[in-house]
Amino acid sequence: MFSSQFYTKEVMTTENIVINRLANYIAQILIANSKQKLDIAKIVYGLEIFIINFSKFLIIYGVSLLFRQLIKTLIIHFAFILTKRYSFGIHAKSSTVCTLYCLTILVFIPYILIHYFINNYLTLLIFTIIISIHYKYAPADTVNNPIIGRENRIKLKVKSIVCVFSLALITLCITNSNIRNLLILGSVFQTISLLPITYKILKRRRNNYEIYE
Repeated sequence: MFSSQFYTKEVMTTENIVINRLANYIAQILIANSKQKLDIAKIVYGLEIFIINFSKFLIIYGVSLLFRQLIKTLIIHFAFILTKRYSFGIHAKSSTVCTLYCLTILVFIPYILIHYFINNYLTLLIFTIIISIHYKYAPADTVNNPIIGRENRIKLKVKSIVCVFSLALITLCITNSNIRNLLILGSVFQTISLLPITYKILKRRRNNYEIYE
């Protein structure tokens, strides 16, 4: 059975093994019904990512619907993805941990904190801090995703800052305090994943590109 590089020995948990076996099973069916020669390694890798993301999507948005938080979850998720697009950051070691974290930041915390008022001055201060963190630490890599090449890292840093700056402008132009709060929360939660203290607390290695350069 093929085991993709998506998992390291450190994170090959029972959950990951089940996902890998399911991906292998589907891959074997696809290969058996294909007249072309297919790369099983690439197929399994792609299927693992699809299975993980699809299952997380169903759980997170299913719970969001249950709590009548769908629009709020979509807004905060938009801010989170836009902030993460080029900055990357630390990942959970398993799909279960990642799903629980996403449920917390995309559904439960917004459900509690949505009604706090944040004015323009505080919004500007928060985004100034966020942009400073992205300038200092983005892009943040992982063991499985080292960001090779100084020029590549600089380009990603610039794009990351542009994304956050654009989100800041959007947020400042919005008068609805609930939507504003959600956009701020989404960007804050993602930015936390870039901080060295976060890597230290979770006992992960930073700047993994140094091994290859």
